[in-house]
Amino acid sequence: MHQEETMKITRRGSYADHGTKSIELKEPRLSWDAKDGCIKIKQDSIGDFSTGSRHDYDVSISLSELADILNVVGEKPVNDTPEIISSSLSKSLKPLLRIVFTCIGLVGQLGEFKADA
Repeated sequence: MHQEETMKITRRGSYADHGTKSIELKEPRLSWDAKDGCIKIKQDSIGDFSTGSRHDYDVSISLSELADILNVVGEKPVNDTPEIISSSLSKSLKPLLRIVFTCIGLVGQLGEFKADA
């Protein structure tokens, strides 16, 4: 993630609505968990929504959930706000294409992939 961007978690009471509370994950660590086949998002020492105590957050996103996210982004946003999609995702074009090529069966035919190349 870039420094100016943060992940935000927002909550509101299901029955007793005392307003919206949010926390931000300012330096999340993203990694691939090969054992569970999911993306891990971790952030330590985040202040509680209300008490001020600190908690470590660990979020898992399965490939199925990632597919759902891509389906959402690939529908309306690409038509309604293509400039936002382009400015945010164009720097990830090579990994996105690698994923596309993997999905259509061309994995391994492109040689070694390096995310920073």
